[in-house]
Amino acid sequence: MMICAYNLVQHFNPKKVYMNFIIEIKDEGLHGRDEFEGIDLTTLITI
Repeated sequence: MMICAYNLVQHFNPKKVYMNFIIEIKDEGLHGRDEFEGIDLTTLITI
């Protein structure tokens, strides 16, 4: 879902993109962070 928001923001040609997440799930083979290369991404909780 967030990749859609990211793609929409890219249409406006921003200088820098920052994304914040409350929870990042790394278990079970989920690698969502890999989809957002080249941007500042922060999370509060990593599971």
